[in-house]
Amino acid sequence: FDLKRAGGSGGVVPAPDLQTAPVAMRALASAIAAGEVRACHDLSEGGLAVAAAESAFAGDLGAELDISAVSLGTLPASYDPDATRLFSESCTRWIVEVSPEKEDAFRARFKETPLAHIGRVTESPRLVIRGTDRATLIDLSTDELRAAHQSGFQG
Repeated sequence: FDLKRAGGSGGVVPAPDLQTAPVAMRALASAIAAGEVRACHDLSEGGLAVAAAESAFAGDLGAELDISAVSLGTLPASYDPDATRLFSESCTRWIVEVSPEKEDAFRARFKETPLAHIGRVTESPRLVIRGTDRATLIDLSTDELRAAHQSGFQG
């Protein structure tokens, strides 16, 4: 598919922040080594929405997420902030599960980098994601997520 031929234009390829990235990676590695991280998934292929879905159906657990706390830089007027938060593949971003009793220690490691608490893991096998206006953007079972992930794009 040729995007330019179809009249579209491509976006900007994400580039790492070479000041923040090493600090964030060291913080994550030290949190993992200290046993503070229960699960972690990078946001490189499909962004937060795909990572949350893969995490949910991999463990047959669910999650309730509120993406309003995910920081964004300045966006062009035409950008949808919820879509950007859900699907951005910018560098050095992860969704991390931390047990409540280890949250303070985990947060302390990231005092020099952006960090947002966006939700919780649930026993119910559903992924529910709410947007900036608290509207439900996604509410799907892990079975639906798995089926969509394994079937590929159908349209």
